[in-house]
Amino acid sequence: MVRANSAASLAAGKQKAREGYREQLVYAARKYELTPQDKLAALALLNLMPQNAEQQLILTTLSASMCDPETVRDMVTLARLEDRLPHDFTSAVLLVPRKIQAYVFYGSVATGDPHSDFVLQMKRVCRVNHSAFIGAIDSLGKGERKEEYFDYPSSEWFRTKIFDPVGCRPLEFPEAD
Repeated sequence: MVRANSAASLAAGKQKAREGYREQLVYAARKYELTPQDKLAALALLNLMPQNAEQQLILTTLSASMCDPETVRDMVTLARLEDRLPHDFTSAVLLVPRKIQAYVFYGSVATGDPHSDFVLQMKRVCRVNHSAFIGAIDSLGKGERKEEYFDYPSSEWFRTKIFDPVGCRPLEFPEAD
């Protein structure tokens, strides 16, 4: 699926794939990349932003070999997809702004991956949809603990550790490759 270059070949690949989170994420990401103006494809991708630590681990290890038949070429292609996901999530939320709260929340999670440039990508959303972006940060409130899911960060913590929404500038940066 990851190397599909048309919607038809992507659909054919989906028919052969298992139905786990990894496969759903790869399918949604490629579908969105092949049809970047499709709001349903954008929504499907945004709905697959990790909701728990297990899903985050899958996202950050897309390029790891999961089975013997995966070739080096497949793993390289998956690594490239993994690297593009922050950009894809960002352009998708600009297309489907009602998902901005989930997008902002995921910004606090993405910083756990030292290679992710998700927070850098957030500048675009902050600049294009500034009032909604600030509203999403404000909605984080005082933070709380949720079982099975990530901890909800407080809006104050987000503003002082992750991203300054007033200046639309990140405070957390990925490690250099």
